[in-house]
Amino acid sequence: MTRFSSYTFCEITRIMNLKKLSFACTLLLLFFISFSLSATNVFLHESELRETIVGYTLQGKNWAEYYSPEGKIFGKSRTFGLRSYTGRWVIQSDRVCYDYQSSLFNTCSQLKLVDGRVHHHAINGELKNDGIAKRIQGNKLDSF
Repeated sequence: MTRFSSYTFCEITRIMNLKKLSFACTLLLLFFISFSLSATNVFLHESELRETIVGYTLQGKNWAEYYSPEGKIFGKSRTFGLRSYTGRWVIQSDRVCYDYQSSLFNTCSQLKLVDGRVHHHAINGELKNDGIAKRIQGNKLDSF
């Protein structure tokens, strides 16, 4: 006797349909999970970069920077005691490039916006040291 010998044709059809539905739901769930994971791994493009930084203060563990609409950076750092500094920012090839008073710190970053925080990545894609920053609207350097 086969496994289905005691079932009617309608019951067998219903069981098969439930298995197909279960399989389809599983595939759909996997698709949405992979889509949401890939969406958080996308670097921001030029217009998104502007929307993300212009008029905002980004605050890491040891630094905070306000990005003015005119391309100026006003910052504070706790690395060697609390000190203020200035610089300029520009967007080039979907990267934010920073030009500071000391050229030693000049660099470019690729940015991601993840759960309201800005992630700074090196050009090779690696997350930078102290590279996750809180995003706060306006110039909030006084509260740093």
